[in-house]
Amino acid sequence: MSNVTSSPDIVRRTYTVDEAAAVLGISRSTAYACIKSGEIPSLRFRRRVVVPKRFIDELLSNQDN
Repeated sequence: MSNVTSSPDIVRRTYTVDEAAAVLGISRSTAYACIKSGEIPSLRFRRRVVVPKRFIDELLSNQDN
């Protein structure tokens, strides 16, 4: 079985909460609080929570304007 994350053809479209927090420059606990309040949209797959990369990109590009 191959490891999907190491395939050069796969482009990740989500961040883990830790990765999203790092990109945004906030703490992990703040990221979870923002997800809980709806400030950061997320997807939940059983116990796994991920943040769409598109949202982070849009949020950061809107801050540049």
